Amino acid sequence: MLRPSPLRPNLLAPALGRWLGLAGAALLTAGAATSQAAPVTLLPVNQTSISDTSPDGAAPVLRVDSSPVVPAFNADSGVLLGVRSLLRIDPDQALMAYRNESGGDWDSVATLRVQLLLGNAQLANSGASGLQQVVANRDAPVQIGTEWATMAFERDAAAALNAFVGNGALPLTLRTDLSARIAEGGGGSVAIASTLQALPEGGWGPDIDGLTAQFDWTYLSTGHARMSFAAAVLQDTYQLRFEGAGSQSVTLHALAEQARTGADLLRVDCAGDCAAFELSLNAFTALVAGASTSATVQALDGAPASAQFTLWLGDTAGVGAQASHQAHRLDLWVSTVPEPGPATLFALGLAALCMGRRARRD
Repeated sequence: MLRPSPLRPNLLAPALGRWLGLAGAALLTAGAATSQAAPVTLLPVNQTSISDTSPDGAAPVLRVDSSPVVPAFNADSGVLLGVRSLLRIDPDQALMAYRNESGGDWDSVATLRVQLLLGNAQLANSGASGLQQVVANRDAPVQIGTEWATMAFERDAAAALNAFVGNGALPLTLRTDLSARIAEGGGGSVAIASTLQALPEGGWGPDIDGLTAQFDWTYLSTGHARMSFAAAVLQDTYQLRFEGAGSQSVTLHALAEQARTGADLLRVDCAGDCAAFELSLNAFTALVAGASTSATVQALDGAPASAQFTLWLGDTAGVGAQASHQAHRLDLWVSTVPEPGPATLFALGLAALCMGRRARRD
């Protein structure tokens, strides 16, 4: 059995077989959640000790920052409803901790912590007890490899999800701290140098390549709202033709061929002879997929006129990340042709009569 060589007081011995680094991600297709586990490998040994403060106030012996490669949520795929992530140290790996052999009745406590940051904002923290605490007394090293804690992150508050929407990779940081302290009999503690090594489960043999872990990143989403002039297929244009003054109605359908958010009416624009027509459409919000509403257009006089009403619609406000919402349009074309006058009707009737007589002669 190999035993680690002792440390001189307050000096950092070989610290870690490998330290946490991170790569990989999982994307979600609209309407369903998918997740992939990306392998995590620990970084090389002989890192330099630092004096920054760890989350619980202790001085880390070692701090390593790495950047997970996680794509931002693509708003074209749907409305972002939530984010989930999970960091799991592989259970078939082990850590060994041992303290300086400088005498005294105290234990050496080595704590492995992880923080997940987005920019400067903390998303998740493994806490003061870390993903693992390894305690070694002066008599023997301690090996623990089957009681790893997991660090989970969940976010589904609509206002907090905007930061995950965009193009390219998210500015994520995985910050890993190793802190080592001695716990004295009187209850106090003093930061010390310590040694933490990665070993195969069940043995004190030579260092393996390092600790490994799995990192899951998942987006939860649903489809964008989509309105149509047809009930089952996308039809985004419609034409109404008037012969003189009058009114006609048209039905607007919220498509339901997949899971979608509700639809909101954002605004209505008009171009052309808008003063010749009047559009009546009640404002609506959260029109659920499969539902419908109607609009009425009135031609105010019989004069020739034409106009284009553009209805702007979007995902229901307040659902998911606002940054992932998208708007779409329906175009309603309206036109009026004059009613035929008495002279025109007489001429048309006379022409029809003449054509009928000629047909009989033939």
